[in-house]
Amino acid sequence: MFLVLQKEPWREVSANLQARAVAGDSLLFEPSYMEIPFDYYYRGQLPTQGISAFDFHQLTQMVAQKRRVWLIWSTVEPNDELLRWFDQRFTLREQADYYHVGVRLFEASRQ
Repeated sequence: MFLVLQKEPWREVSANLQARAVAGDSLLFEPSYMEIPFDYYYRGQLPTQGISAFDFHQLTQMVAQKRRVWLIWSTVEPNDELLRWFDQRFTLREQADYYHVGVRLFEASRQ
């Protein structure tokens, strides 16, 4: 008897972001190791960056001048504190959920 485990759909996630992200967007990954399988399939021009969900000072600096931020995060071990941090600073514009992967597009709500 064999157990077949489903894999995260990184090809689909990367194709979606490749088609929808625009110049100037940030692609952030939490936990940071999720950047590795994404980068394998991603052919877009935007840089990707793993983040530490607990270094909010660094995160603040990373997104300070960004208008749009894509957060790609693990739904297996969701970091509710990180999601609240984004919700308090940005407006959620889009979301997509895949097997074990969440994708959120946040937009700065600056006047």
